[in-house]
Amino acid sequence: ALYIDLHGHGKKPYRLELGYGLSATAFNNSDSVLNTKSYIESSSIENLVKTNISGSTHAQLLRGPNSLGTLFANAGFPAIPSQQTPDTGGFPYFNGGYNTFNYTCLASGNSVNGLQIECDSTVRFGYLNRKKFADSTASVIVNYLNIHQNLNLLLDCGLTTTVKESENIIANSIKIFPNPARDVLQLAINDIHENYKTIIFSTVGEVVLEASNQNKLNVSKLAGGLYFVNVVLDNRTIWRSKIIIEK
Repeated sequence: ALYIDLHGHGKKPYRLELGYGLSATAFNNSDSVLNTKSYIESSSIENLVKTNISGSTHAQLLRGPNSLGTLFANAGFPAIPSQQTPDTGGFPYFNGGYNTFNYTCLASGNSVNGLQIECDSTVRFGYLNRKKFADSTASVIVNYLNIHQNLNLLLDCGLTTTVKESENIIANSIKIFPNPARDVLQLAINDIHENYKTIIFSTVGEVVLEASNQNKLNVSKLAGGLYFVNVVLDNRTIWRSKIIIEK
């Protein structure tokens, strides 16, 4: 589970404050210090440090390239801690409240990962601002859980928008190989008789490759790492998977 206690704050600088139970001064330390046992045991994502499939350390989960704060910042919402803002810069910071300390793995016998998110006024005031933040938060959480826990909410929980049932488009109709891939990625696609697009995203949501009606994709120029592959038909994502590019 990922537990989020969502709040609002009105102070400057305008940014999201992600509270993992760690003090503001904790982020002044190096990554090697944040990766020590004492800091991990004081973190509301201690269990994720032990179980994440991405191989991320505690420091990387807090402010690395695939941390929650970095994913928010890449989506246009500055956040602390993140790769862009690794420490508080001396400004006031909410490290988590009652819920964070009592309903996450900070509490004895609890294995739930969680945090408090304090949202600044720029994301809370005005319908359009709230909608943009809500939509982005959903996308960020989907990516975060997929990267670190191999939980694909879009597929595993039936959240993918599908085409009409008569086309019978399911995960069994599309296969991708080899995975991991080096130079060429191939798609075996059945039951699709219209134009389709294949879009490859980085873990931060950047489109790195897009092709129409091609079942062989040249991925030789992509850097090694984790990517997401979407197959889009009639402007709807009908299939999604993860791939590893090896170098």
